Amino acid sequence: MSFEFCEAATWLDPSLKWQTIETPHFSIHFHDGLEDIARRFAPMAEEVHEKLVPFMKHRLDLKTNVLLVDTADYGNGWATVIPDPRVTIYLTDWSTNLNPSKFDLWLKFVFLHEYTHILHLDIVSPSLGLFRFLFGRVIFPNGIQPMFIIEGLAVYSETENSQWGRGWDPRWDMMMRMDVLENNLKTPDQAAVNTVRWPMGHTYYLYGAKFIDYLAETYGEERLISLAHIYGDFLYTMGIDGAFIYLYRKNLRMLWNEWLDHLNEKYKMQKAKLGKLTEPKLVTRTGYYNLKPRWGRDSRSVFYQQNNTDNYPCIREVDPEAGRDRKVIETRVFAGNLSLTSDNRLLYIKEDIEDNYYIYKDLYLYDPAKQRNERLTKGMRVTDADLSPDGSWIVFVHNKSGTKTLMMMSADGAEMFTVCSPEANVQYFSPRWSPDGKRFVVARWSPGGKQKLYLVDPQTGIQRRVTRDESLTSEANPCFSPDGEYIFFDSDRTGIVNLYALHLRSKRLFQVTNVLGGAMMPDISPDGRKIAYVSYSSRGYDIAITEINPSEWKEIKEPETEVSVPLGSKSRIDPAFAETGTANLFAGSQSSNIHDYNPMSMLLPKFWLPYEYRNENGPRTSIFTMGTDILHQHRYILELGYDFDVERPHYSMVYANNQFLPQISLM
Repeated sequence: MSFEFCEAATWLDPSLKWQTIETPHFSIHFHDGLEDIARRFAPMAEEVHEKLVPFMKHRLDLKTNVLLVDTADYGNGWATVIPDPRVTIYLTDWSTNLNPSKFDLWLKFVFLHEYTHILHLDIVSPSLGLFRFLFGRVIFPNGIQPMFIIEGLAVYSETENSQWGRGWDPRWDMMMRMDVLENNLKTPDQAAVNTVRWPMGHTYYLYGAKFIDYLAETYGEERLISLAHIYGDFLYTMGIDGAFIYLYRKNLRMLWNEWLDHLNEKYKMQKAKLGKLTEPKLVTRTGYYNLKPRWGRDSRSVFYQQNNTDNYPCIREVDPEAGRDRKVIETRVFAGNLSLTSDNRLLYIKEDIEDNYYIYKDLYLYDPAKQRNERLTKGMRVTDADLSPDGSWIVFVHNKSGTKTLMMMSADGAEMFTVCSPEANVQYFSPRWSPDGKRFVVARWSPGGKQKLYLVDPQTGIQRRVTRDESLTSEANPCFSPDGEYIFFDSDRTGIVNLYALHLRSKRLFQVTNVLGGAMMPDISPDGRKIAYVSYSSRGYDIAITEINPSEWKEIKEPETEVSVPLGSKSRIDPAFAETGTANLFAGSQSSNIHDYNPMSMLLPKFWLPYEYRNENGPRTSIFTMGTDILHQHRYILELGYDFDVERPHYSMVYANNQFLPQISLM
């Protein structure tokens, strides 16, 4: 046995302290600062279990390990069943300015999706049960289904078993509608993989969700769930086509084409009902992501963020009249608002790696004239920001522990305070100052799925609802007209994302655009004559410009009620706020059995496999197993065999420990 020392390979900060909450069906692991969230999540996980087991008609024979982490400014989750059921969840809510997601609570929503994967992939029919009995957890037939089936079923589950979900989201319907109407459809083969073709990584989620939903509506949900169980016996069904023919009496391509014909008829009827459409003047045509337009001070050029398959993410400036489109600065990631100072310096947000283990977003100020980039915050986890008209204050959104809090800081960074007390699961997006600098408007998402616009007075600590619509439609990306008379924003209240304008004094609401794809993220030129916005097509998102013509707007009638919410007192804090926690957000939640993290149960071998290979000594027959805990602090590979030529056994063991810096390996 030898000792090897090499550079660190752990993905988590070794200084984090880990604990575990035990429930009847889950071991929930979390690091310091997350106990309150883990306590809230524990009964939520059991609720999801009780809902999904009868839905999927399958129950696991061992506990699922769940890892909660808050080390990055993005939301995600993933699941695996090898070597045992495991789910990892990043706590950052994944709603964005581009996709105001429709779900009750982020944690419940993402766990519902991932636990559907766990149950789906774990299904094995009795005829294959013998293999799992002999070799352990190595046989998972549903894992080799097309990805649009795997992800489509999970999206269908998140939609049917919760209040909302992506299956009901108008922005997802927007992507499918434009692929159909612009004849940019994907084949089953293309929908089963990630490609550089738009919509890239969304493809098998989008196509899978819509296809699975069609099967459930047309042929019944019972048959849909049976598909997972039939394919769990793929030797009997002879693959995916065999499973479809057995259940539907049609193969996959026949059903796929039938579904596309249904969509074509549906969206053509929707288009016919829209009447006269807004004709956008596109100033970019690259598709993919061209987002967050912001007019220059001269009302001629528009700054915007771009991310595509050809270049690194960057901020660009387009001058439609001069026919010029130039790169201003690379940003590594596109995020949050752009904001311009009076001398055309750019306030923007960039993602960076902090202390080797954390991926955080911070504020930067770029001076194009001097080509100088100044970092304004470090580790502050800023997701949106806007600079006041006089340049003295920055309102921004701070992300931590699954909650996006509204905050302010002086432009020189000397003073900082919370605009509202942190509220569990409440998320803020895209704050924008009024032209007089006395208030700002912001999108606020609350548990229950509502994202609405609020006017906020930072001096009084009061926020007031801008619109009166109480439905679960989303309002996002607000901005003021230069005279402060209107608030422009985007909303999906008609089922298609369009631009709207609210006259503040009269409370009259108008629909500004009538588009087939989507119109979002408006910004009004300083001269008040034009709107720059994001237009969606089957290529992706492009920047468009249209004239402001109130005579063509359609007035929308709203209820008469008005909602005001006290935000609580402001609290002055030190700029080191990013290092402090948000304690007691979930006080009073159900207590559970908590103990220090122990990886041993996860490290026990869950499978073994026989295999044979040749080396310089001839053929060798061995058995192989491996194990790792969910934190990847410990990993091992074991091999045991017998060399029949020299008549002696052979073995090897490799162990890696990632608890320390550097990594320690034993061989």
